[in-house]
Amino acid sequence: LDLQHFTGFVARSNYIMKTVLAILLVCIVALEAHTLEKRGFKRCRANGDCGNANMCCIGGFYCGRYAQEGHLCTLSSAFACGCAPGLDCVKTGFLTKRCVDNGGSGGF
Repeated sequence: LDLQHFTGFVARSNYIMKTVLAILLVCIVALEAHTLEKRGFKRCRANGDCGNANMCCIGGFYCGRYAQEGHLCTLSSAFACGCAPGLDCVKTGFLTKRCVDNGGSGGF
C-alpha cells in the first residue's frame, strides 16, 4: 500500500465515522427531547405556550423561569427570561446585577 492509497482510505474512514456520529447524535437528541418534557422542560413558540405567569418562551424554543426578586440577572437578562414582570435588573456590584422591585404595577 502506498501513501496515496493510505491517505485516501483514512479520509474515507473519517468521513464515514463523522457521518455515523452525526446520525447517532440526531437519534440521541430526538430521544432526549421526549425525556426532557417529562422532566419539566416544555417546548414553546410564544410566552402563552408556557402556561405559567412565572415563565417565558426563550428563543421560541423552550420555557424558562423568570428571575425573582433578589436573584442574579447578569446573564439571565441576556440569555434567558430575565427578571419577572415588575422587577428591574439593577447593577449591585462590579460584575453583578440583581432583580429589584421597580415599584410598578407588575406589568411591562
